[in-house]
Amino acid sequence: MHSKTKTHRHGAPTPARFPWRLLVYALVLVYLMVDLFWIGGPLRDWVDSRLPHSDASRTRAQEHGWVALVNGVPVLVEDVDRAVERRLALSGQDWDHLGTEARRLERIRALEQVVRERLLVTYSRLSPIREPDDEQAIAAEVERWSELLAAAGTGPAEGMDAGELETLVRHEWRMARWVESRVAPTLEVTDDEVRAWLDQHRETMQVPQRFHVRHLYLSRPREPGDQRRQEIDRIDEALAGIDPASVHGLEVEPGPGWGGEAESEAQAAAVVDNGDADETAPGTTDWDRLVAEVSEDPATVDRGGALGWVSRERMPGDFMQAVEHAAADPGTISGPHATGLGWHWLVVDEMRPARPAEWHEVAHEIRALLETRRRHEAVERLIDSAKNRARIYYYMDVLLAGAEER
Repeated sequence: MHSKTKTHRHGAPTPARFPWRLLVYALVLVYLMVDLFWIGGPLRDWVDSRLPHSDASRTRAQEHGWVALVNGVPVLVEDVDRAVERRLALSGQDWDHLGTEARRLERIRALEQVVRERLLVTYSRLSPIREPDDEQAIAAEVERWSELLAAAGTGPAEGMDAGELETLVRHEWRMARWVESRVAPTLEVTDDEVRAWLDQHRETMQVPQRFHVRHLYLSRPREPGDQRRQEIDRIDEALAGIDPASVHGLEVEPGPGWGGEAESEAQAAAVVDNGDADETAPGTTDWDRLVAEVSEDPATVDRGGALGWVSRERMPGDFMQAVEHAAADPGTISGPHATGLGWHWLVVDEMRPARPAEWHEVAHEIRALLETRRRHEAVERLIDSAKNRARIYYYMDVLLAGAEER
């Protein structure tokens, strides 16, 4: 049997040393267990103070204006305030006109926007794109945001100078490019997918009822008065002597396809034709001369007031109500019809009923729709993936306190 005592080289036995190191390790381990899991000593207090949901962290959040922690990095009240300003400027809303609940919702949405941006910044640094900045595009975006913020009464007056705005726009441009580089491979839509979508939604994909219309237009003055009424009466008298059959004697060519009508109410307000004036006048008539002399629609005065093909989907409702009324007696002069834009004397040359859309008329719109949906879904997947890997904690009391203070 071997002895556990040590022996000098001269053969004299030496007692074994006491295992002080192991004892120290054991005492430290016991202290840690007692401090952390039993009595809650100073070490446990320090650890707890670093947790985002601890009282100490909540106190720091209130003192420093933290509304969230994203991977340990604070999101400040000022970050949310600027996001709110940009959102309101983009939507044309006024903070002072929002109720308490609307303010709370706006701040929550702005915080979520900031958190998403922070996550994209974090993960874009792991695989940055090597592309020079498009200075022209960035400058145009800076100008656009400057105008929006100025119109909303924000910007430099709210603490964001021109340099900060340019930095913000440049940052967002880079983020958009990075996101696009990640989602672009998933966006391609094939012809078969477009056809399949059209087959599933054919009942809703209709070329709307359309009317070929000419008009004589007077704008609505800022302040009502007798002078406009007199002008309307004089035009009525002049039109009473015009033979409607001789207005043009034109043949209406096939109208534009799915997207050929006026594109928006903004265009309708300016009463701008889509450029496809599909008739040619064999000679100038009394109607043409009167339109050229008194109509206040500069886009149509030189072509007899021709608006081309219009539909209810693309024009203001009150204007189309007048068109439908005039269509009851096609080829005759009807009016004046008062709308939100002004007064119109109308001639409806032809009405074409709604019909199912053909492939070539809607393929582009369907493809754009499917690509937009895929882009949204791809971006959401990217954000969800980043959130699943992130540590996010919100201080909603600090955030919502700003709904009253701001």
